[in-house]
Amino acid sequence: MRNPIRTVVVAAGCLAAFLVPAAAVSAQTAPVGAALRPHLYWAKNGGTITRASLKGTGVRRLVTHQDGPVGVAVGNGHLYWADNNSGTIMAANLDGTGVTTLVTGQNSPTGVAVNSSHIFWADYSADTIKRANLAGTGVTTLVSGQTGPVGLALKGRHIYWANLGGGTIVAASLAGTGVTTLVSGQPLPEGIAVG
Repeated sequence: MRNPIRTVVVAAGCLAAFLVPAAAVSAQTAPVGAALRPHLYWAKNGGTITRASLKGTGVRRLVTHQDGPVGVAVGNGHLYWADNNSGTIMAANLDGTGVTTLVTGQNSPTGVAVNSSHIFWADYSADTIKRANLAGTGVTTLVSGQTGPVGLALKGRHIYWANLGGGTIVAASLAGTGVTTLVSGQPLPEGIAVG
């Protein structure tokens, strides 16, 4: 079964939505997480990180042989992703070279987001939101007691995430304080973007 990427949004230089012709990426099966700048990047079941132009052309595998990449973020001249099966947070150059393991020992890392100083991720099985310095040091649990957090996004001084198990959309400060449920009663929310 093919699951072509169909909708993505771009607003004011941020990923908020975008449109990629389905035919341009129809050979991609089960894309799971996407990022933008200056290309479209996505993690794919089967262990790859793939890139295409914003018009959907030039589809190219950049990173292969990953256990279970999900959630991709782009920032600071690098790609970042969570590898759910290996419990790691990974990074590479935008061309796919220089693959580096930043963080190990996570339960089920899923959504990732990055700013100029930290990488943030949701850990589905640990029910936590975590962060580390861009080099992977200083791993900190910011929020615990969630119910299957998956998608993750940053905007200004806040983190936003979807709790798949709890059916909620939640926000907190970048320090993990002021945790607030914004939306509840949503069946199985996964991805999230903030425009």
